[in-house]
Amino acid sequence: IGGVTMFSGLPLAYSHVAAAKAGLLGLVRALAREGAPLGITANIVSPGTIATDSRLTDSGPAGSPGSGWIGGPLSSMAEVVAPCLFLCEPAAGAINGQAISVDGIERTREELLG
Repeated sequence: IGGVTMFSGLPLAYSHVAAAKAGLLGLVRALAREGAPLGITANIVSPGTIATDSRLTDSGPAGSPGSGWIGGPLSSMAEVVAPCLFLCEPAAGAINGQAISVDGIERTREELLG
């Protein structure tokens, strides 16, 4: 599991997070090449902000007016789990060394806002 920060970075005190997640992507791609001759795949699922209890605020659920969340739609845990489970299926055997974003367009929004 990665995160959209590997693509977009984060300002100020989060550069170490972006660097670590980018390193994870490099590791996954190297493992994909090493495992391919043995039929082993390696991929990374990169969620954006996930709707969890920690995303609730005093003024309502994150994403609701007045909550302080200015991002796009929040992903549910089920939406993040689904591609993870699919990647475990034989039908996903040709998917190798890939990063799959499950971010409710968060990455695109961040890139547009720069």
